[in-house]
Amino acid sequence: MDREERQSEINQVTERIITCVYRVSNTLGSGFLEKVYENALAIELRQNGLKVEQQHAIRVFYKNEPVGDFAADLLVEDRRNRRAQVSANAGRGLFCAMP
Repeated sequence: MDREERQSEINQVTERIITCVYRVSNTLGSGFLEKVYENALAIELRQNGLKVEQQHAIRVFYKNEPVGDFAADLLVEDRRNRRAQVSANAGRGLFCAMP
């Protein structure tokens, strides 16, 4: 898979995630704790055929040295074998990494 195909795949998954985020937001409204939105978004993403892991640990490196760990609220469509990861952090927007 070349770079353009990877980017296209990431864009498609990102569009699906954003659609799910809007559904959750419009349905629940505001005022709940972040965990409520995280759980609701995980349900919505799964119901839309996306693979989701909650509270996924990610090791953070700086200049090839480990500097700590980060817990992604939601890791969506983890496809390390395709070298593309998309995660959605409820209330903090979207994060995309291509290792």
